[in-house]
Amino acid sequence: MILLDEIDSSLKDLKKRSLIRKRVVVSGRKKNKIKINGRWLINFASNDYLGLSQNSSIKKAIISGINKYGNGGSSSHLVSGHTEAHQNIEKITKNNIGFASSILFSSGYLANLGIITTIAEKDSFIYADKLNHASLNDACILSRGKFIRFPHSDMVALENHLKKNKTKKKKLIVTDGVFSMDGDLANIPDLIKLAKKYDAYLYIDDAHGYGILGKSGQGILEHFEKKDSIKKISKERIIYTLTLSKAVGISGALVCANKKIVDLVINKSRAYIYTCLLYTSDAADE
Repeated sequence: MILLDEIDSSLKDLKKRSLIRKRVVVSGRKKNKIKINGRWLINFASNDYLGLSQNSSIKKAIISGINKYGNGGSSSHLVSGHTEAHQNIEKITKNNIGFASSILFSSGYLANLGIITTIAEKDSFIYADKLNHASLNDACILSRGKFIRFPHSDMVALENHLKKNKTKKKKLIVTDGVFSMDGDLANIPDLIKLAKKYDAYLYIDDAHGYGILGKSGQGILEHFEKKDSIKKISKERIIYTLTLSKAVGISGALVCANKKIVDLVINKSRAYIYTCLLYTSDAADE
């Protein structure tokens, strides 16, 4: 069969270039160690920065949530799955970070896909840092907007691209908060200045910053909150995504934005409308 021959050829090519991926089977997890092939090893390959995936209080809350709501969501948010726990975690998150509204997704990848493909359209312009996460790049491509990538953290190059755009079309600047491979921070103050100057929205994926950066762990915006540019600009212009699968140690993602953007996502985002919801813990009720 031609298709199977092509697949086989592709796999052989990956193996030849030492790019073939294999899954490691973990048979146990305890604090900062994982058990593989019968051996306990120190885990240096985890995003569980604060060790909260093993936190006993969170485990109890998850078990309590299962007892109250069941093993799964059984539906989408827009049918019959959206519980008080989901509503409360959205409320708590938006209040903590200082946004008008918030929406919960099952994963960070799905959140980026769901938001960007909803707010960016065919005639939109998207300006993205070249070291952005794959989920952001996929979302930008699938939005069908004009996708322009600028050199990593190069504010001069970004502004030159923005200057060339003489249209009144929607503009979106997309960046990681903390870049996942290099660990450096996005220049949020300058990005906000450029968003304001050129009437653009700023989309921040703070997957690796939330829970770690800022005085109270609220992420990269809190980290830069003393900068004048953060104080002067309204968060109406910012769309902020955080994931729960890193420092928080569970799963899921929340997107904070102005209420109109969240309302549009609820009504138009296929990634939100056509997926089953994330189960949640009883702690979100508190």
